[in-house]
Amino acid sequence: MAVPLRTRREKAHYGDKVMIGETPAVKIKAGKKNDYMTATEVVEDLYGMPIQYIMFKKMGGRRMRTKKNNEIRTAKEDIMVGTKIKDHETGAPVALIKGKGDKYDTFSVQEFAEALYGKGVKVIIHTA
Repeated sequence: MAVPLRTRREKAHYGDKVMIGETPAVKIKAGKKNDYMTATEVVEDLYGMPIQYIMFKKMGGRRMRTKKNNEIRTAKEDIMVGTKIKDHETGAPVALIKGKGDKYDTFSVQEFAEALYGKGVKVIIHTA
């Protein structure tokens, strides 16, 4: 069953949570194209480098391409997901997601992991 996923601040819809085998992923639609993204693909695109692994830990309770203009796209269908930018408060890389109309919001790796795996997941990123 697909679960709609939205950014926290502006509630921009960026995809639906689905399971591919036992792996949670985001189903992304752009026009007639559909594609899927995993948490690893998002992290690699936001940080612009391959990662060694992501460790998810409950707290209490395919490689993507980045175009020269920092577009984040899925590998299979080349669907644009967002644009890589730096968060103005933390300086961390985040995805700028366009919603309906003129709505835009940012989406961090932590927010993506929580959308796929549930609240309370801690993301630890080790780069290669």
